[in-house]
Amino acid sequence: QYFDKVSPIPFRANGTSQCIYADEEGRPKKEHVDFKLWVNPPFDIYLQGDVAFNPKGVILGANKEQFWLALRPKEIDSFYSGRWDDTENGFASASAGILLEALGVIKLTEPNEWKIAVGQKFTVLARCRKSLIIKSFIIYNCDLTIRRINYFDPNGELTASAEIGDYKWVSDNFSIPRHIKIIGRMGDNFELTLKVGSVRGMQFNEKQKE
Repeated sequence: QYFDKVSPIPFRANGTSQCIYADEEGRPKKEHVDFKLWVNPPFDIYLQGDVAFNPKGVILGANKEQFWLALRPKEIDSFYSGRWDDTENGFASASAGILLEALGVIKLTEPNEWKIAVGQKFTVLARCRKSLIIKSFIIYNCDLTIRRINYFDPNGELTASAEIGDYKWVSDNFSIPRHIKIIGRMGDNFELTLKVGSVRGMQFNEKQKE
């Protein structure tokens, strides 16, 4: 019922972000990134971030089959990719799949696997397999917006999370958060905080979709 009235629309946005990662020697590094973002629900997303005069220093992308992350600041050149199911099986690294859900583009599958717990202030909607939680949404009861998403590995260990807030309506039935903090907890920790600025709805032509 929390997602029945949500109708994601295609949109583009820009803003600023902070990226924290480990260099090749494991030392923590911090980059401030200006980004541009395009989202075409239900699967397509592309984020391009400017790092140290490299306009494609950070790239997150996804289509129907897979998603990927490329980091190219001067201290590190890394590429990660995975299929959609990997968001529940250990792929973190601030993946495009996690960002897409943090922006409110969510498809609930396997309805028999979901359980709900309603509290005074928050509701927890969790996807479970056997006795383990593999994903959970923390929903603020006052406005029914998602404030946190947690992702777990098959052993129940937290692998990634998204902290979400400061929503802005972009249509009658869809709002997006202007603050998103994504944390990957696999191997070298990775953290990406986005402050979304201007947002506008748009329709993508075939060339843009490619």
